[in-house]
Amino acid sequence: MVRVGDLGVQIQECLNAFPPPSPLLTSLLLPSRSVFLFNGVVAQSGGDQLLVIDASQARNMARAEGARVFVVIAHLGVTDIDPTTKAATGPLIDFAKNVTGFDVIFGDHTNEQFSDTINGALVVENLSKGATYAKVNVTIDRSTGVVSTRTNTFVEPVTSGVTPDPAVEQVLAGYRTQLAQQLDGKIGVATDVFPRVSNVERLKEVALDNLIADAFRARYNTQLAIQNGGSIRSALPSSYTPQDKTLRRPTPGYQPGPPYDIVAGDIYSVLPFGNTVVTRTVTGTQLYAALENSVSALPGASGRFLQVSGFSFTYDVSRPVGSRIVSVTLDSGAPLAKDATTYTLALTDFTNAGGDEYTMFADGQGVSRELDAQVVLDYVKQLGTITPTTGTASAQWAATEDGLSHEEPLKRVKRRSAPAQGASLWAELGRGLAQGGLRSSPLTVEETQGRDPASSQTPVAWGCCPE
Repeated sequence: MVRVGDLGVQIQECLNAFPPPSPLLTSLLLPSRSVFLFNGVVAQSGGDQLLVIDASQARNMARAEGARVFVVIAHLGVTDIDPTTKAATGPLIDFAKNVTGFDVIFGDHTNEQFSDTINGALVVENLSKGATYAKVNVTIDRSTGVVSTRTNTFVEPVTSGVTPDPAVEQVLAGYRTQLAQQLDGKIGVATDVFPRVSNVERLKEVALDNLIADAFRARYNTQLAIQNGGSIRSALPSSYTPQDKTLRRPTPGYQPGPPYDIVAGDIYSVLPFGNTVVTRTVTGTQLYAALENSVSALPGASGRFLQVSGFSFTYDVSRPVGSRIVSVTLDSGAPLAKDATTYTLALTDFTNAGGDEYTMFADGQGVSRELDAQVVLDYVKQLGTITPTTGTASAQWAATEDGLSHEEPLKRVKRRSAPAQGASLWAELGRGLAQGGLRSSPLTVEETQGRDPASSQTPVAWGCCPE
């Protein structure tokens, strides 16, 4: 038997959103670029404290306990893959380049399929929602304890290849009936798909996040609303499968569209985290700081990218991070100054608590309202019919770049009240694509004696967190 040391890595934003002594951190792990936590241990030392160590220390601790294969399961992803060179960038790549002594590093978070060897480690990331999984084999020489090979094969699972277990189907039937009663009710009609494809909501304005931000602002009558792109996890309609096959859906097996029927389950697929909307006041200075954070990762994709309602802004990505915002304009046409003037704002509790590095909001202010999904669900009901629209400049850029390139123009304007020149293109790009959710990969450790493979393999199953 070969012992495997598993180390978990979590993004810094989770610590920002749920600072100690939050009980949610008892199983969260943090990355080497800031902090690292081994085996999810929370040390009790004069109060609730995190046991924080670096990656090398964590590996040494695992080795001292007998581990010979070292695996990292990381909530870090690839944010860009160059179409020409195929070179990948992003937090997962940065992490892999800065640690040594690991055999496999499983990534997550950005819905990119990636596999390569970095610093001697096989680095793998899967697509979301089980679209693919990684079958990884690690071969170790039992006599020396040295890992000789690491291989990965991406597998695309298909339901046609699985025969349902009648006993399991019987157990699920009752739950499916209960869920259908709560989630299958039609709440509105979409004239076309609100797309989510290639992490575009983390790069620029998208119609779905506009809808969400508009819903927040309308519900609480605030002047402004913001929504981070990383919070949405599905297209609209989503991959949720209502029992009523007479509904018009982009998924095979339903009636064709457009238009498409929207059900309650779609909204909870788009916003699955149970975030609460918060209303508060912000100064112009705070808003400028937030917008700088929003575009700070560009041209790379980041969940911090903001979708907005009630105002527009321009930015220049050729400028240094922290000074990219050129102007901010209210829907009335009046400029929003970087000063102490206050405005009412609606946002999620995740962002208000400092998630995605929005530390300028983590000042204890804000009134908790309702679940974000409920607010959007009621908004769609109220409107009845919804149409995917984005501002003029974003739509023009999407048409130029086919909505798939991660290149950025030097300046882009987000205009919420402009006509949606790119709506039909967006719909075509995103039709039927619903992404986000959990990923899992099997890891098999194969032992060898000298150069001869052993006859047995030990499967090690693992699961990772939402992207």
